[in-house]
Amino acid sequence: MTIVKIDRSNIVVLSNRVVNDDNLSWEVVGLFAYLAGQDRPMTLEELLALERGKDESMVRRAISELERAGYIALE
Repeated sequence: MTIVKIDRSNIVVLSNRVVNDDNLSWEVVGLFAYLAGQDRPMTLEELLALERGKDESMVRRAISELERAGYIALE
C-alpha cells in the first residue's frame, strides 16, 4: 500500500524504539500513540471513560504493559 498524502498539520512523532518493540502488541503501540498525541497527561479514569470499542480490562492491560516496558509512568 502506498500512502499518497499525509496531513502534517497535526502529527505525532514516536520513537522507533516503541514502534519496533516486538514485546508490544499493535494495540498497545496504538494506545501509546494516542496518549503521545494528547495535549496533556490523561488520568486512567479519563482514558477508561473514552468509548473506543475496547473494554476496561484491555485498557488496563495495555497501560500495565506500557508501564512494565518503561514507556509510561503512573503517578
